Parts: sequence; C-alpha cells; structure tokens
Amino acid sequence: MKKIDVANINYDDLFEACVTSMQQPRQAYLRAAKPQLDLNNNQYETHAGLGSLYQVSQHTDITSDVGKDDMVYLYDGKLLDKGRDYYNLLLGAAPYDTCPFCSQRKVKSLDHYLPKTLYPSFSITPLNLIPCCSDCNKDKGTKDANTASEQFLHPYFDDLNGLIWLKAELTQRIPISFVFSVVDISSLDSILYNRILHQFEVLNLGALYASHAAEEFENIRRMLVKLQSCPDDGALAKYLQMQLDTYKSTDLNSWATAMYEALLNSEWFLEMDLDY
Repeated sequence: MKKIDVANINYDDLFEACVTSMQQPRQAYLRAAKPQLDLNNNQYETHAGLGSLYQVSQHTDITSDVGKDDMVYLYDGKLLDKGRDYYNLLLGAAPYDTCPFCSQRKVKSLDHYLPKTLYPSFSITPLNLIPCCSDCNKDKGTKDANTASEQFLHPYFDDLNGLIWLKAELTQRIPISFVFSVVDISSLDSILYNRILHQFEVLNLGALYASHAAEEFENIRRMLVKLQSCPDDGALAKYLQMQLDTYKSTDLNSWATAMYEALLNSEWFLEMDLDY
C-alpha cells in the first residue's frame, strides 16, 4: 500500500491518440463528448483528493451518443493498440515495477481504480489507471465502494505518511511461521483503518506476506544457528536489529520489517534452540 506518482501524461494527447483512428461517426461522437469527459475528470480529481470517490455516481452514458461500450472500446481496442506508448508509461509509474497495492509482486497490468464498466467516463483517465500485479488486479476486480471505509487506498492520492499499519506475530511452534495483521489505528482515524483492513483482506495480503516470511526465515535459519553459538551472547539479537533497521529505513510496512521486528521482540524465539 504505497503512494506513487502518476505518469506525466496529458489527457488531451492520450484521448487524441485513442480516437484518431476510429471510424466515423463514432470518432465524431467521442470528440463531441470530450467536454463532458473533461468535466467528469475534474470531478474525479476533486473527489480523489478528498478521499470521496465512493460518492461518484455509477453511469452508463456520457452523452446521448456515447455510452459504456464506446468508452470500454477506447481502452480495450485503442489504448492497448494505438495508445500503447501511453499504456507503457502508466505501467512504468510504479518504482521498481512493484505493485503499489500489495507492495510485493511485479506490475503486469493496469487496474481501473473505478471499474470502467461501472464508470466508463474514466476508462482512459490516467488518474484512474493504476499499475499493479495480475493477482491484485484480479482480486480487486470490479468491486465498488459504497462507503468511505470500503475504498481501496488510491496509490496516486493516499499517503500513509510514515504510519505503521502492518504487524507480525510468531506462531510459537515449529516450523516457525508468522501471522500478519493490520495494526489497530482506529483511534487515530477509523475510516483509514477500515480502508487498510478492507484492502488487506480483499487482496489476502496476510497469506502473501506469511508465505514470503516463512521462506525468508528458512533461508537464514542456518546462519541464525551459528549466531546462537557465537561467544557473543547478543550476536543473534544484533543481527536481527541490523536487519530490522535496514528494512525499516526503506519501508516501515514491508513484510520483512514486520517479520524481523516480531523475531526481535519474541523472548520465546530468542531463547529457543534454532537447530531443530
């Protein structure tokens, strides 16, 4: 759940690239609908900035001549073809090609934050097109928020501002595994807490992070055994602290940050024999 910068794309240029090769009279109808699309895009940006996109009304028609099918085709049939350069720019907006929804898997597609079948006005609106991994795109699907708390965090607008929202706990059994959950920040901001929790559950991030953490732990376990046998009794804790500081410096809410913090804070783990 990371904030990213939207690609520097002018909507007028993108729109032109998509409609210029369309047959008449469809092309003319779309050009005539452009002023209404501009108004709708302005409304989108305003609501997104306020965290109130759930208040945007579903619709099927933009004008009497342009409807859902036209706008869906503008994306499926044109942006993915004539506008491919713009599509690739949007994909490249995610740093290190990492999905901003799960902060883990690689970007493979664009998600319509407001589904294009429910909100066709925004089918090619850059602010509505989020680079993401295939799994997050599929799991998010065409789910639509009816309340503020059901909204996914918007990667172009919502910044968690250094807020720690992810935690992990050891299961205290062998083989060691981890349970990830959302920190209860409801006393600070109940809507934000519910949004994070909703996204965490819909995308099944707990299972994703637990899988990676279990693999990471097994990859380092033999080294941890050696650290336990060092003359320096604090060698293991020092290593865990070093790893925690490293991951925390780049991402407060990575699964690795939460995992190493859980290990470092577990007396059960620090006292157990890791050579099992």
